[in-house]
Amino acid sequence: MHGRDVIVIQDGIAEKVASAIQFMTMFLAGFIIAFVKSWKMTLVILSVVPLIGVSGALYSNILSSFTTRGQAAYAKAGSVAEEV
Repeated sequence: MHGRDVIVIQDGIAEKVASAIQFMTMFLAGFIIAFVKSWKMTLVILSVVPLIGVSGALYSNILSSFTTRGQAAYAKAGSVAEEV
């Protein structure tokens, strides 16, 4: 791996970890507030959470495949540029 690739990966991971922590905190705080205000409605809304989780996992897999394809194309373009 080149130094530039490591920096790109590090930047991506750092940004995603911070976002994940922020979103999890917001999610938990929202449900705590919802349970305090209306616990019955919150239980109804909880039935949608698995659908959201599946959608998130699907999005993650699609994003990962596109990232892999992009890096492969970038590597191929780099090798062509070196040959020239």
